[in-house]
Amino acid sequence: MIKKHLKRQFHFQNNLLELNNTSSSVATADNNVSSDAAEYNLDLSKEDGKGSDFFYTVKDKKFRFISLRDYFSLALITKIYNEIMMVNFPIESELDPLEVWVNNLTHKGNRVFVPLMHIMVAYEVNGKDDKEMRYENIAGISVFEYYEMSQCALFTYFVVCEKYRNYGLGKTLVYQAYEYCKYELYAKRKPNRWEALNNALMHVRNWNVGDETILQLTKTQKGQLQFAQQYIELCLDDARVKASDSNLKKVLEKEDDEFYFFAETNAIGVDDGVMKSEDRHKIMRNIGFCVVDYEYIQPPVCTDEDAMYCDDLLLLSLEVEDDRCKIKSTEPIRHVPRFKLKCWTMELLFSVFREIYPPITADFFQYQWQDLDARGPRIPIYTDLEKWKRRTELSKYKRDESRLSKL
Repeated sequence: MIKKHLKRQFHFQNNLLELNNTSSSVATADNNVSSDAAEYNLDLSKEDGKGSDFFYTVKDKKFRFISLRDYFSLALITKIYNEIMMVNFPIESELDPLEVWVNNLTHKGNRVFVPLMHIMVAYEVNGKDDKEMRYENIAGISVFEYYEMSQCALFTYFVVCEKYRNYGLGKTLVYQAYEYCKYELYAKRKPNRWEALNNALMHVRNWNVGDETILQLTKTQKGQLQFAQQYIELCLDDARVKASDSNLKKVLEKEDDEFYFFAETNAIGVDDGVMKSEDRHKIMRNIGFCVVDYEYIQPPVCTDEDAMYCDDLLLLSLEVEDDRCKIKSTEPIRHVPRFKLKCWTMELLFSVFREIYPPITADFFQYQWQDLDARGPRIPIYTDLEKWKRRTELSKYKRDESRLSKL
């Protein structure tokens, strides 16, 4: 039986940086625009002051970057999805349905424990007028998600249209997504995780919660309560670790307050039919991505019975603020707290299933948490080329029912 193997990794088309001479299959590569193209243009003259604005000038061209969450247009998003994303990522399992994109872009973060999706669009500015974004001038797109409870981001897609290659837009799209996440989301939304946690715990505080009450909860409410309870357990465990060593506490508190921008990519030897994993790794190293060294396993990205977890990916972290990211060293460039990784992987799980139990007890999930526990409270991030060759081995996992009972 063929298993449905879904991935939600860091995607880009195979000749993004002209690694080969294959021509692009982007539908909009020649910028052919229909007669009703005006429907897909954006008038930005009345939208001053948005936090996502960024300008980039190279050679003879000037580009502006905007977030489609800030400048929402259903017609434009639909056209981008159908004519750019679907053409570049034709495998059905690589893209969420358009309805999911629209739903995730329009909610304002009031859904408890659900990541905020963002789409960044780069377009060429015509002349001196930077207040109108014309569809035919779209140069590139990046997609990323911000996770409120763990306060980190996952970069999922980017595309550079053929007409606009060789302008350095690929790396700039990644960096601008990073800057937006760090300064517009991470810096401004820190208190939101406690508000979300408080909202979930309303079920406990306001109700006399017994077995009958729990049965009356909807699946989403029950999932929120489970997530909140598990998150509190993680916080308590983190507090115990910090209390055991004052020096470690100082280090962890500093790292807790740092921003992490993750991405996923195929492990060495995994063929997705788009690009060799070695070539993909080279591009990502040049951008500034480094390997988070642990047994990462992506949960199923949908609730279909035949949907599979993915254990042939690497988890990466963008390290653009440290000059050492270009130096291939056997020493870690940085660490990410185990607490943050556990919280983030739990958020990933919840974003799909909308509940924690029973998925959190599955072997694929428990294996990576067991590995995190074995590695200690700080998980290293490496530039070392040898770390890019790592492979997750779920076969090493030995199920421990006594540990599961504590969840």
